[in-house]
Amino acid sequence: MNMTGPHKPGAIRITIVCSDLAIPSYSITREFTLYVLESENTPRGILFNGNGFVKENIEGAFLGNVSIVDLVSGMVLKQDYRFSITDDTLPFTMDEHTLKTKEGLDYEQERIWFIVIQTTLLNDEVIQEDVMIHVLDTNDASTAIGLYHPAIIYENSPDGTFLNEMFTEDQDLGQDHVYTILHIYGKAKNGTIYQIHIDTLSIADNTLNIGTNNKEIDFEAYEYITVEVNTTDVGHFDGTAYSFIENITLDVIDVNEAPIDIATNITEVNENITLGTIIGELTIEDPDINDDHTCNITTASNFKIVDKTMIQVWRELDFEMSQVEMFIVICFDFGGLSMDKVLQINVFDINEPPFNITLSNSNIDENNMPGQTVGELKAMDFENSMVMFMVASEGHFAIVGDGTLVANETLHHNKAPGYNINVTAIDHLGLSTSKNFYIKVNAIDLPPKGILL
Repeated sequence: MNMTGPHKPGAIRITIVCSDLAIPSYSITREFTLYVLESENTPRGILFNGNGFVKENIEGAFLGNVSIVDLVSGMVLKQDYRFSITDDTLPFTMDEHTLKTKEGLDYEQERIWFIVIQTTLLNDEVIQEDVMIHVLDTNDASTAIGLYHPAIIYENSPDGTFLNEMFTEDQDLGQDHVYTILHIYGKAKNGTIYQIHIDTLSIADNTLNIGTNNKEIDFEAYEYITVEVNTTDVGHFDGTAYSFIENITLDVIDVNEAPIDIATNITEVNENITLGTIIGELTIEDPDINDDHTCNITTASNFKIVDKTMIQVWRELDFEMSQVEMFIVICFDFGGLSMDKVLQINVFDINEPPFNITLSNSNIDENNMPGQTVGELKAMDFENSMVMFMVASEGHFAIVGDGTLVANETLHHNKAPGYNINVTAIDHLGLSTSKNFYIKVNAIDLPPKGILL
């Protein structure tokens, strides 16, 4: 037998033949199995069979198995040993003979890890093995979407207006990202959230712009607008693309807007109203709530604007001359923006007393017959109503019919060469006007009635 003994544990089969020295000689053959046992005095080492590489972000990733090896023979020993990592703060763990990750590793944080694996032999000898693990970079999902500029949006901005530039927070530096708008919401003044048209905003590359439906961007309607944006990377490292969704909130900034309508609370006014009377007020509709306005009339008119919006009569209103007053009014807001509009106020007819009383004849020959006509009375009336006449003449004259002035008695020039009378014209509603006339009594040359001696 080899006196140095076998180098590897295991079974050895031997055959022994025994022969005597007699003649004839006899022999006997026997086979035996010898078992070579391991010895703790043989040098031992830890063998790690992993390739030393692992992808990032995988929790519980398999790294390799470890075992005890005879350093002389190179044979793996089958005894059960307990393995551990000397630094239990590292993100690795031993699961019996298997080395695994405790958590996903981060290539961007640490690319190479050094691990010391150890075990205790039966003779209480502690042996260790250094293992180096390389972390392989893979595509990481994005973690946030941000803006380079203040998160504001001005109302009434035209289509295509630049708003902001977006960026994506991504551990993988140099990644390209594609942005997509998923939804747009607006918060109303009363706190209600409304979904608004997706074309209100648009994205070109990483630029956020005003979209074609820009009328939705209205400070008076919404305090702020929230854009739900999806960012997708291009998966540079392993071909796997990841998406991330985040809400971006933009405060809507108020800008001055021109008035959009002018109205008045009065549609008609009585004629002959006292000059200087305030008859109504202008109401200005303006998107900017509580904006201050100053108005003026720009055309010839019987009205004028005082105290910014009050309508005042400053010229006589006469229904018979004009039944409708039309004028152009212009109103400026506090920021100087304006609008103009044609307004109309109807002049309402009111009953007016008769006027311009005339008498067709104002003299009469003396010695007239009672009831003889002096002349015809006429009066004008804006309403063309029937006019009645009355006369005050101490009984000398009277009115008959629609306006015939007659003598009530025989008049004599010698008695009275004429009479002052007062004629009153009365319309159908009792309004009246009066005028004085002088009726002359003409002297008539009469022949003598006789001769006296």
